[in-house]
Amino acid sequence: VRLCRTAVDVLAQYGPSTPEVLDTQIDGLGIDASFTNDVEVVNAPFGLYPQPIIHLSSEIQTSVLEWFNFLGKFVAQALVDERLLDLPFALPFVRALTGESLLPDTTTALKHVSAIDPDIGRSLTFLYTHQDDASIDDMGLAFVLIGNADVELKENGADIPVTCANVKEYVTLTLEMLLNTSIAKQVSAFRKGFNTIVPESVLSYFTASEWVDLISDSSTELWPRGAEELKAFMVCDHGYTNESRAIQWLIEILVDFSPEEQRLFVRFVTGSHRLPLGGLSKLDPTLTVVKKLSPDELSNDDDMLPSASTCTNYLKLPDYTSKELMRTKLLYCIHEGQLSFHLS
Repeated sequence: VRLCRTAVDVLAQYGPSTPEVLDTQIDGLGIDASFTNDVEVVNAPFGLYPQPIIHLSSEIQTSVLEWFNFLGKFVAQALVDERLLDLPFALPFVRALTGESLLPDTTTALKHVSAIDPDIGRSLTFLYTHQDDASIDDMGLAFVLIGNADVELKENGADIPVTCANVKEYVTLTLEMLLNTSIAKQVSAFRKGFNTIVPESVLSYFTASEWVDLISDSSTELWPRGAEELKAFMVCDHGYTNESRAIQWLIEILVDFSPEEQRLFVRFVTGSHRLPLGGLSKLDPTLTVVKKLSPDELSNDDDMLPSASTCTNYLKLPDYTSKELMRTKLLYCIHEGQLSFHLS
């Protein structure tokens, strides 16, 4: 994901003068505090990991490093404000941010590469474990980075073929490039940005897995305690009580939702598909469900759709005549109503 330029400019201009900078200064200027405006979405199924930039011009490198510096500030400020971010960093990248070496030994390094890109991990593992395989000489490999022929692993690497005699060196240099050389500047820029708001020594206080939970919450269920949690932290008002039939059905439906459907529901009601650290108990304002009334005598509840006020985490739910109809209407709204805005 590429963060929008406006977000960088605002934070650079106003700075983290208060712990609530994301809430007050940026929201006050009408800019989405989650910085998801004007984004380019990339496919990173195994997490976000820096691309090599060492082969690029110094001007481009400087620009990229500015982004990583800002990203460090952004993550640090989110931690201060107890916000969860939609930034699924690859675990090896987080390990590097904490100061952990990704190259303690070849076996561990290969596992890290597999976590970033399983295909590359399998290829390197095969080469490392089959160094005497004569077919290596015929693979047409050269001493350049897999997937990026512009990055040479050694001087004139593009002209040096990989053979059984030098394949071990090839694997070693590839691991060094992927896990150290190609990301060192980005990691340093991130840490420097982080340090402007939170001391970078804090990065070593937690394990990489713990940082992933702190930054983006890797849990699959949004209400792991099920109905008990929903009943405890959901307010029913304006026509509904905790004992209302519609509320009982709603809770059963939400518990039965898949993790992805739960996130879509939360996004429909709150505007964010993640709950704050601490889950429903920390949602502010509290999740509130009220009865949605028919606009006129000719309409009935079964004809209406649920609606939401994301500013107040308010769900307006018609009193449907069946649980299955309620589920159908909710699923329609959370899938089709994510990008719409209406007065209700």
